[in-house]
Amino acid sequence: MKKLSLLIVSLVVCIATVFSLASCTIEGEGTTTINADNKKDSLELLNSFFDTTIENGNFKVTTKADGRVISVESIDGEKTHTDFKTTGAQTYAFKQGETYYMATATEDGGYYMTGKEYYDQYHYNFKNSFAMLDMIPEEGEDAGTFTCVSEIKSKDKISESEAQTDSTATLTFEVTGEGGSITIVATAENDLVKTVTVTRKEQETEFVSEMTFEYGNISVTVPDITEWADMTDSGNPEEGGEIPEGGEGEEENIEDPDLGE
Repeated sequence: MKKLSLLIVSLVVCIATVFSLASCTIEGEGTTTINADNKKDSLELLNSFFDTTIENGNFKVTTKADGRVISVESIDGEKTHTDFKTTGAQTYAFKQGETYYMATATEDGGYYMTGKEYYDQYHYNFKNSFAMLDMIPEEGEDAGTFTCVSEIKSKDKISESEAQTDSTATLTFEVTGEGGSITIVATAENDLVKTVTVTRKEQETEFVSEMTFEYGNISVTVPDITEWADMTDSGNPEEGGEIPEGGEGEEENIEDPDLGE
């Protein structure tokens, strides 16, 4: 009987140990840092920071400057609606069939343009704040010095039922010249961008704009543009044509990227 009792106790201890191991959770943390010190690599690192956000395809971007809302952009797949608070304009980018549209409603009425070049200017409109950075030369009299650093902190959690990785990331992009600087600081959680701050300094002047990103439950309704004016022939933006006034938020874009004296 004594031997039998000891055997039962041993079995109980063994089973308890097995279950204890089965419910074990392993956690680990790590940091990855990526550096770029030239124009090409810095811009690529900046643009790639938004890849997962673009792939998500359902989010809202609110842009503020000096404490006031400049614009609110809602993105629902291939459809985008931007409410420019400073001008009152309502701009849409969408695709119907094989045709791409950019349409704008203002106090003076509505107009639209067809063509992917117009559509691309207003689908993911928030990226216009970075587009002109490509115009800053890396050499010559008006050259800028480009740097970019991306730091990703990840935490892995592995248990018997699942493996989960949570991450936070911060990206700092900067281009400086004799005339001033442009700094972009972006944060992300689990690869989705949460905030972007753009700071431009020129002489004694500093302008700061802030973007916040929200995800999910975003719906865009395309307006009936049957009676709107077709302004497509007013000029191709890639060939120097101009989009009529009222369709852009003037404070939102980085203008005049000349960082020289």
